[in-house]
Amino acid sequence: MEQKAKIKISIIIPIYNMEKYLKQCLDSVISQNLKEIEILCVNDGSTDDSEKIILDYKEKDNRIVLISQSNKGVAAARNIALKNARGEYVAFMDPDDWYPDADVLRILYDKALESGLMIIGGSFGEWTEGRLVTSFKGLKKKYAFEKDEIVSYRNYQFDYGYHRFIYHLQFLKDNDIFFPPYIRFQDPPFFVKAMAIAGTFYAVRKVTYCYRVGTQKIVWTEQKLIDLLRGLRDILVITSQYHLKELHCITLQRLGENYADMCAKALPTASPEMISALIDIEKSIDLSLVKDEKLKEYREFFYYILHKEFDNLTKTVGTSICKRISYTNEESQQNKKSSAPYNQIVTITKRNKPLVSVIIPVYNVENYIVDCIQSVCQQSLKDIEIIIVNDGTPDNSMEKIANIISSDQRIRVIEKENGGLSSARNAGLKIATGEYILFLDSDDTLFEDALHLLYSLAKEMDLDDLFYNAEVFYDSEKVQEEQKNFASYYKRNGVYFGTMSGPDLFSRFIKYNDFKPSACLQFLKHSFLSNNNISFYEGILHEDNLFTMYCLLKAKRVSFFDEELYRRRVHNDSIMTVPKSIKNTYGYYISIIYMIKAIEEETDILSKRYIEALKEYLSAMTDTAANFIKGTSSIEISEFLMSLPFQDQIAFEIFIRKIASLKYEISDLKVIERKKDKVSANLLNTINAKKKDILTSEKKYKELEEQYNQIANSFSYKIGQLITYIPRMIFNRLK
Repeated sequence: MEQKAKIKISIIIPIYNMEKYLKQCLDSVISQNLKEIEILCVNDGSTDDSEKIILDYKEKDNRIVLISQSNKGVAAARNIALKNARGEYVAFMDPDDWYPDADVLRILYDKALESGLMIIGGSFGEWTEGRLVTSFKGLKKKYAFEKDEIVSYRNYQFDYGYHRFIYHLQFLKDNDIFFPPYIRFQDPPFFVKAMAIAGTFYAVRKVTYCYRVGTQKIVWTEQKLIDLLRGLRDILVITSQYHLKELHCITLQRLGENYADMCAKALPTASPEMISALIDIEKSIDLSLVKDEKLKEYREFFYYILHKEFDNLTKTVGTSICKRISYTNEESQQNKKSSAPYNQIVTITKRNKPLVSVIIPVYNVENYIVDCIQSVCQQSLKDIEIIIVNDGTPDNSMEKIANIISSDQRIRVIEKENGGLSSARNAGLKIATGEYILFLDSDDTLFEDALHLLYSLAKEMDLDDLFYNAEVFYDSEKVQEEQKNFASYYKRNGVYFGTMSGPDLFSRFIKYNDFKPSACLQFLKHSFLSNNNISFYEGILHEDNLFTMYCLLKAKRVSFFDEELYRRRVHNDSIMTVPKSIKNTYGYYISIIYMIKAIEEETDILSKRYIEALKEYLSAMTDTAANFIKGTSSIEISEFLMSLPFQDQIAFEIFIRKIASLKYEISDLKVIERKKDKVSANLLNTINAKKKDILTSEKKYKELEEQYNQIANSFSYKIGQLITYIPRMIFNRLK
């Protein structure tokens, strides 16, 4: 049986309406003096005579394989051919290009065998204005090689002209190197990924490919621009991963010089897909590789055009994409916090009622209240009301902010007797007229664009509740040293995309240990609170636990914005840092009891996942409440119980007893465990001692046994002698 020759190179040619140039292309391939090839022609839904030309050539040369598909683009065409290729190496040819002479593939294949490398390629030729150009300037100088040699890609760092190379087929498949499904700029990501993974390639001085310039004019559509950006992003990601500084900077230069203006013009009508591509570009720039000041300017310009239309961006896209904007260096963090470049946001037109009501309870905060109020007055969103609730503060807090109050007509003041944080917030909520509500503690502040971002996202997505993060800052180095555990407390680590129900988000928060029950880190729709009769339980500590759990139980549409928009101050006089007592336990008790009651009264069917998450969290609250009363005397407990309403006295006392009983049981178990361990240890020591005695006795026994055996043997010998001797003696005597 005749054995088929091994296919050395598969040449892949995607074809779409190229009847004008296709014959020259095919002739240059068929005439190659390396005969062990296959020619994979992928007809990508041509509407001209391209397929007829292929079929005519196929009749004359059985090395041609025709693959037909509906029009899916060159990337899909090349990928399907890659999956069907049988050659040891593959080459890629565009149907309007050609090989300059007949020995190109032979030279490349021989160098592949000689070097054993995965990628081998020659110099590039461009056919333009009726002549072939093989000498280049600027970045294009890398199109040509000066001599035949092995080259390190780290020293080469170029991304164009992939056609002039052949690639080891199994190497591509093993490393999942295919063409990304883009209609523009799909070649460079393929080429750079292959080169970065291979590390080295063999360069041939000879021109191995002729590229025809200008056969197709590019008509830019949004999809083409999106795919271009995705391809550039891929290059940025790969060059960052492999620390290819030169090519990373070249790509950034292209962005700045060639595409930034195009992106800026596209922004006002940009689709979510376009915005996502822009954000991915901004995220992928590795400033650790960019030292040149001019390139930094390109990056900053690109950053600017991405964010200058941020108002349109948020209205177009919503949280699911906007949350992905990240700041990867200190400079970007500073930009965010100093309001640049968000200062380009257009103020939303004033309406009859304010867009947001900010409610600020005030009690003994004279050292912090000015910073707090100013951070709200200076918000980029101007159409707001600021409700200051004087909760009977005995210090000079109200005097400190008198000038601010008189100079800003958006501020409303409520005077009331001291009733605690819940009481003050409820008082503010009763008179609030804003479409959305934000609760701000009077020792904290907001970033300048917090309200605009939150309103834009919540309004666009029609949210009941929008969660976000806070940045922690300390009053002093001493406080920072004492309260280190708060440094990252208000930063959630999980990923929570899109819109979901409240119970669903609660379950996810619990799963990833991200439930931070702070009312201040929620942006709430006013009508949602009113329709569900949601307010704060007065007279307790940890009121945010019950409030947040109840909001998440009732909310139909919630989301999470992964940005730090709130600044949480940590100081030694705050509620967070003061020592815990039975009052804290009572706050947890109320939260647990009322959440159980809320579940019993809930009319909607709750998922098993939510119920399990709630059980887990309430159980954890019970354990924490037990720790709060550790060391509390029975007298203190009795005095506190007497201060409660009668019905709460009984229930809370039972709750405390159960917790105490549980703690005692746990304590008893620990004592039993320690006793068991002690008994076990003593028993083990006794066993070891006995074992030692037994071993010693066994040794002595063996020694005695040996002595006995020796004596016995000796005795037996003597007895034997006697037995022999006595009869003889008797016989002699008788004789």
